[in-house]
Amino acid sequence: MADHRSFAELMWERAQSLADRDAYLNLPVDGGTAEPERVTYGMLDCAARSLAATLQGLRHRPARVLVAQSRARHVAESLLACWYAGATAIPVSPGGGRHQAERLRRVLKDARVDAVLSDRAGGSELSRLLAWTGQEHIPCLAVDNGVPADPDAWRRPGAEAAEIALIQYTSGSSGEPKGVMVSHRSLLANQEAISRAFGTHHGSVIGGWLPTHHDMGLIGQLLHPLWLGARGVTMAPWAFANEPLGWLRMIGDHGVTATAAPGFAYDLCVRTVPPESLGELDLSGLETAVVGAEPVRAQTLRAFTERFAPAGLRPGTLRPAYGLAEATLVVTATGAGAGAGERTVDAEALEEGRLRPATPGGRRRTLVSCGRPAGAQVRIVQPETLAVLPDGQTGEIWVRGASVAAGYWGRPLDTRAAFDARTDGGESGFLRTGDLGVLDGGELFVTGRLKDVLIADGRHLHAHDLEQSVQSASPRCGAATVFSVDSDHEHIVVIQEVAAGHTADPDLGQLGETLQGQLASDFSVPSPSIVLVRPAPSAEPPAARSDAPVCGSCSSAACSIPCTRTWRPRCGNCCGSPASEPWDTDV
Repeated sequence: MADHRSFAELMWERAQSLADRDAYLNLPVDGGTAEPERVTYGMLDCAARSLAATLQGLRHRPARVLVAQSRARHVAESLLACWYAGATAIPVSPGGGRHQAERLRRVLKDARVDAVLSDRAGGSELSRLLAWTGQEHIPCLAVDNGVPADPDAWRRPGAEAAEIALIQYTSGSSGEPKGVMVSHRSLLANQEAISRAFGTHHGSVIGGWLPTHHDMGLIGQLLHPLWLGARGVTMAPWAFANEPLGWLRMIGDHGVTATAAPGFAYDLCVRTVPPESLGELDLSGLETAVVGAEPVRAQTLRAFTERFAPAGLRPGTLRPAYGLAEATLVVTATGAGAGAGERTVDAEALEEGRLRPATPGGRRRTLVSCGRPAGAQVRIVQPETLAVLPDGQTGEIWVRGASVAAGYWGRPLDTRAAFDARTDGGESGFLRTGDLGVLDGGELFVTGRLKDVLIADGRHLHAHDLEQSVQSASPRCGAATVFSVDSDHEHIVVIQEVAAGHTADPDLGQLGETLQGQLASDFSVPSPSIVLVRPAPSAEPPAARSDAPVCGSCSSAACSIPCTRTWRPRCGNCCGSPASEPWDTDV
């Protein structure tokens, strides 16, 4: 593949050579039976140039643009428009409840954006949020407002084009989101690594339902088919949540050869897809199903493969991988046809940092291989002494290579600590992932998170292992979190959500004893404290005020949140045009 300096250059080439080829088939957002929306490379390029011309026509050329849309097509158009205009894109979730509104507020504050690309569904809410945070001067443009700029008015950016393609926001340990700066160089390098690792090519069909503001959905599902010059098939995340069977139908109906999802999605399919539906599925053309984004469980791989073998799913199709936003996406991947390697090891030795085969009658733990490095160097390092550890010893996973991001936006100290690590032997330029793992025969086995390590009676335990253990103890168990408190000694505490419909069960006290017994049996944890809680209520966004000022251009509600300043509301329905007159509000 020819070298390109940016993803924009790659797409300009695609628009010339593949104008009539399908870039995406977008399934109906409601999961209905309507025909998929067909978007060619030429259509995508034209829409991106039109939107880029709009950005270039703003009074101040935007350097950083927030991308907040719900439909994959609009996200793709907006990302390309940012790059066509020489700007950095900041993809975020388009909205939701109060938690998401607070996260967006923090991102807006941290990123110092110059413009927002939204849609008619979420533009008004984003405009209200901008006004609430005192950033009403930032234009909020709806990409589907039906009044596009002339694509021929677009001008190809020159030397002023941003080197940083994306700022991907993750949750920091302090609760404040951190923006990972992904350069065009890193983005293209990781696309190359993904292709080599999973064997994708221009004839592949990449399909899935993952949210496009997360690295797995953004890099691996939305952008990878464009990098390949292939076709993508997109499904709305909520369509999958409503009917997981729809994901599997999509694979057969549209010839999907590669897909990806976290482990929970495969578990959900096993639990919810009835045996009588297997006859309507055809998974024989699926070559790769990536499993990532959370610890991979051997039970998940086995159960999914066995359940859907009658539908044509071949052994070895599920391919565990390891990655993180700070490395753009993929770090290691399982080879084609190899299947996921497993190691059943001595649990006590693993707690001491050593990989040793399980002994008869002893506690054991099954680890799943996440494959070999994909275009990156991987070291296992003792986190305190910074010594590189040999195969068979657990430590922190360090990564070096072209896919590693440039650092955290606006956080030089965090960047220096995480992205410029040096081993005690003098090797420099490593990313400290904060994840724990072990190399064995060149394959990476992820064992936990550095910050999630708990110490009980001198043993190192991983919180996610204990959480999985208690959640499997009873169908009445929902989400769980496990942590330790230090009184006169380290003590394990479990906060266990009781599944909806079981909160009034008369024997909940016995459930606590069951969970204690489960942890004692699986991990020899002495007398952990069990706290049972009700399911969290769903959060709803604030309702709009009927007396709120409205946008002077299109009469949309401009603010549902009380404010005490003079402001000019802008909304997504009228291209961010300011209201005809400012209003003084004193509520």
